[in-house]
Amino acid sequence: MQRIKVNLKRPQPLKQISQATASPFATFSTIVDPTGKLNFEGKASLGKDGIQFANGALYNIKLDDFETISKLGQGQFGIVQKVKHKPTNVIMALKEIRLELDQNKLNHIIMELEVLHKSKHPNIIEFYGAFVVESCVYMSIEYMDAGSLDKLYKGGIPEPVLAKVATSVT
Repeated sequence: MQRIKVNLKRPQPLKQISQATASPFATFSTIVDPTGKLNFEGKASLGKDGIQFANGALYNIKLDDFETISKLGQGQFGIVQKVKHKPTNVIMALKEIRLELDQNKLNHIIMELEVLHKSKHPNIIEFYGAFVVESCVYMSIEYMDAGSLDKLYKGGIPEPVLAKVATSVT
């Protein structure tokens, strides 16, 4: 482990100290602010009360708005639960992604949020909002009662079905 000598005679600005110590948090100080809000520069700002995209679109939604019904599944990045949005009584899927100090994971999160936000089509799931609480990002999306395609077609999705899916979203 390499030691870094810090000059204690003259106070350094906080930014210089965090860069000098090269802690994992220093790398992400431009994304995570002291309040826990995630700032994806030029794209979106994600806090405990919702998400605001650079184009001005604002989705106010928070964890207290939900009542858990059941667990739908678990994947590489986290879990998905079936929930009821208490203010509207709408059944939704709530995806929980554990936040880690990993640039690839952060890039995946912002990419998914952008795709969900920009994809407006009757054949694509509806995006209701997102927020961050402590070390998790939550994405609220339309609940699909038939489940995911990979579970409907366990042996692989037949080509005619894939063709129908592809043409229905263009």
